[in-house]
Amino acid sequence: MKKVALVYDRLNKIGGAEVILNQLHQLWPQAPWYTSVYRSDRLRFTQNWQVKTSFLQSFPYLSNHHELVPYLMPFVFENFDFSTYNLVISVSSAEAKGIITKPETFHLHYCLTPTRYLWSHAEDYLQDNQFGLLKRLGRPLVKSIHHWLRRWDLVAASRPDAIIAISQHVRQRIKKYYNREAQVVYPPVEIAKFSQKHQPPREALTGYYLTVARLVPYKKIDFLLQAFASLPNQKLVVIGDGVERNRLQRIAPPNVVFKGFVSENKLVSYYQYAKAFLQVNEEDFGIAMVEAQAAGTPVLAYKGGGAKEIITPKTGLLFSKPQLDSFLHAFAKLETIKFSKADLKRNAKRFEPRVFRQQFSNLTKELWNQHIQKLKTISM
Repeated sequence: MKKVALVYDRLNKIGGAEVILNQLHQLWPQAPWYTSVYRSDRLRFTQNWQVKTSFLQSFPYLSNHHELVPYLMPFVFENFDFSTYNLVISVSSAEAKGIITKPETFHLHYCLTPTRYLWSHAEDYLQDNQFGLLKRLGRPLVKSIHHWLRRWDLVAASRPDAIIAISQHVRQRIKKYYNREAQVVYPPVEIAKFSQKHQPPREALTGYYLTVARLVPYKKIDFLLQAFASLPNQKLVVIGDGVERNRLQRIAPPNVVFKGFVSENKLVSYYQYAKAFLQVNEEDFGIAMVEAQAAGTPVLAYKGGGAKEIITPKTGLLFSKPQLDSFLHAFAKLETIKFSKADLKRNAKRFEPRVFRQQFSNLTKELWNQHIQKLKTISM
């Protein structure tokens, strides 16, 4: 019988991976989770999990602000001991893939994306000087640390025995940055919660468009603000919070409403009654776009990243260039199209949790058997 361990970058705040973690826990309920820092009060669904943390957990401030010390993360994950496990599954968009295992232990990595601040969005992070405590020490030191982290990340990416990507888009990034092949299993999305109709929000009386996102620079919410400044007769509701919220609210036109975080029932309601869901940045996958379709709401998205894999001609439109005129042209076209809620909900079912569990479990078994066969060949 295989002894399994699960690894995730950090368990200290709500992000986009909770459904993935929950489904993996269902597949391997006895497996402990290894992570850098953990806040059980923020992630109540993990309270029955066996969680093993790193030395950072002893420093309360760092357990809440891990982003201040990216240069410590390689040491965090290299110091975990997996010598008693047969199968280790890491889920990561950063450093968890860098764990060290014995040759006979099978390390399977579920890649959310190659480390964003080192590769695909490196210039954005360097430009904004988002390197925590280092930012006060000057850009030359920041760049030096950044270069060292990149070299470590390439080594870390070579350690898993096999990689699964969350989308074809991420698979291509893995090939580009790590020169490794990967198979694709789309992440699970909890679409069942959209089957029950909720009371409409107040904004439904006049109609509104919706976006749901963390308010951070790469989500490009300022692009939407610019667009709706030229659409004064339309309303945009923004759900989510983040470091950009105060700045975005200051520059927002009057027809844009910020709601911050809302309860799950309210979020479902906002999805269900929106005219359309808007996604203007490039997403690694795009859970919110699936949720919108599960609620029967069409999507207008930038033709990049996971949007091409999620949206069909029957469920939304894609605009081809990250430019205002391209978006506005597609927006005008979207208003003329009548979408079928049945088509929208049918497309969302491709990403149900049960589909994820079946596909991930089957692929893990296949890759495990290949690993065992390889070990037998070596030992002959």
